[in-house]
Amino acid sequence: MPLFSYIAIDKEGKQKEGTLEVGSQNEAISRIKEMGFYPTQVAEVKDTPEEAKKRKAQ
Repeated sequence: MPLFSYIAIDKEGKQKEGTLEVGSQNEAISRIKEMGFYPTQVAEVKDTPEEAKKRKAQ
């Protein structure tokens, strides 16, 4: 599954950053909203081949 990084605002107005491994950008946005955050930026992380192997091994 693709990895998405996000920047969002929580209910207190604080900026939150993180990553989600989900099927699509729309799914990432939905998950962020489910966490109670307002997404301001969501982008797919492009892995190098080494990073992709490492992530799949986890």
